[in-house]
Amino acid sequence: MDRVLVAKRDYWKVTTQVATGLVLVVSGFFFLKWWLQPTVSLSQIRTAEVERGDLSTGLRATGTIQPAEEQALASTTSAAIQDVLLQPGESVQAGDLILRLSDRDLQLEVDRLSDQLSQKKNDRTQQELVFKGQMMELARNLEVEQLEAQVRKASLDRAEKLFELGLISVEAVDEKRLEYEKAKVQMHHLAESQKNQEATQASQLAKLDSEVAQAERTLAEANRQLSLTRVQADRSGVLTYVLNEPGRLVSKGEVLARVANMDAFRVEASISDYYAGQIQKGQPVKVEVNNLELEGQVERILPTVESGALGIWIALKEPNHEGLRPALRVQAHVLTDLKHQVLKVAKGPAFNGSGRQDVFVIHDGIAEKRPVILGGENHREVEVLEGLEAGDRVIISNTEKYRDKKKLRVRS
Repeated sequence: MDRVLVAKRDYWKVTTQVATGLVLVVSGFFFLKWWLQPTVSLSQIRTAEVERGDLSTGLRATGTIQPAEEQALASTTSAAIQDVLLQPGESVQAGDLILRLSDRDLQLEVDRLSDQLSQKKNDRTQQELVFKGQMMELARNLEVEQLEAQVRKASLDRAEKLFELGLISVEAVDEKRLEYEKAKVQMHHLAESQKNQEATQASQLAKLDSEVAQAERTLAEANRQLSLTRVQADRSGVLTYVLNEPGRLVSKGEVLARVANMDAFRVEASISDYYAGQIQKGQPVKVEVNNLELEGQVERILPTVESGALGIWIALKEPNHEGLRPALRVQAHVLTDLKHQVLKVAKGPAFNGSGRQDVFVIHDGIAEKRPVILGGENHREVEVLEGLEAGDRVIISNTEKYRDKKKLRVRS
């Protein structure tokens, strides 16, 4: 009996030891498996909580900040660039000289026309002096004839008195009368000649004046062309472009510089032409500028497509925001739809657009991979169609290096 009891006691002892050993082995296996799981620190990842709310979806575009107002200064003639005095980025005031075009030929033409104008003015002055001399001579001759006529009239008057007294014959009186009439005719001819000469001289001087005026206009145009070789700012602003190629021959109409008003900006963006039918003027837009989010709307849709991209201009609600800088690259989101009370989560590198994909969901210190289906998105959030519930916390930072793992330990 005692031997049987001892045997049973030994059996249970061995069984207990074996069971304990198995439990320890299994526990150790699971502990080792847990211990060998990849570990991430919360400080090294970004997480977001799934929530329910409104979600605006849209199309993504990339662009740059550009001045809302920019004036292009184009060449008005064909000439070579002689000097470049200012560079892009420099501030200018209206009238500041930016660059000079070669003006040698134009300067020679201005000098020639200036000499020509001086000669015409001198010719006109000389001719006027000649005319004045001629008129003075005519005036002296007329004065002499007037005096002669007065003398003949007095002689006629004496002859008539002598005839009345019977001292001379009628033939003598008629002779005196004939001399007086001849003097009057001569005086009249001289007066008419004086008037005709005045009219002729006035006409000739008017012609000379017209030639001088034409020469002045030609010289003014040449001076204007010469001034156009001096490319000057027509307003205050900042230079955004200068054709800095001294010696290069530019053609008429070619842009030489651009002056921008830095008090207001817009966004010049591009988007795939695949979405051209969804873009309309006036559509609301969200623009990401560094850590800022600015509101705007589609202001202009460019008529041409380049390399599969459609160009759009975006007018900002705050075009003079202090965070705006020219040439700064930005992300723009053209809003196309608004959904109410949907599941959504903040966007991050962990997501690969819309559709079916895997994400890590954190619960009790373990991040477990779970298949989900994502829908529409905007620049901040993405819609959750399946696989997650409100309150779930997911990893939104890049998890590419854990794509072969099903679970991760998350360390606080």
